[in-house]
Amino acid sequence: MPKSILSILLFVVGLVIIYFGLYQGTILMLNSAGELSEKKIALGDWEAKQDLVRQLEEKIKTLTLREELNLAFPERPSTAELLKSIQAAAQESNISLTSFVSGVSEQPAAQEEGFYIGTFDLDLQASGDYEGLEKFIKKLEKIKRVLRLEKIALAKGEGEAINASLNLAVYFLSSSL
Repeated sequence: MPKSILSILLFVVGLVIIYFGLYQGTILMLNSAGELSEKKIALGDWEAKQDLVRQLEEKIKTLTLREELNLAFPERPSTAELLKSIQAAAQESNISLTSFVSGVSEQPAAQEEGFYIGTFDLDLQASGDYEGLEKFIKKLEKIKRVLRLEKIALAKGEGEAINASLNLAVYFLSSSL
């Protein structure tokens, strides 16, 4: 009988060891699965944040392009900033501007649904030496506002000076005609 009790006792002890071993293993597996799901959630949060960063970068690019477009094509035929830029270009080129005359064109230069690109003429009278006038025209080309030199007429001024008459077409956006 001692063998059978010993066998039963060993059998029960074996079952207890197997039970607790499986139980502990199951708990460890569940804990590991929980940690993995937490890491997966954290990774999902990271990916969502990366997507948000990408979206924000695209918005920044769009805003930057929109700002550049607004500089090139203001929404009104305003001349204040343009005239400041032209005056600065003239001063840097040792050119004296003697007059500005502008007028808004009645006809749109181009039309799309919801807006049109209008133009206005800007007539400038300037005086200076040839090199200064050349430098002035190159600086006009670098102004961020979209404009086109339509005509230029040169005439001899006093002494070494050259009088220049420039006609510029300046572009702007408008939502109505």
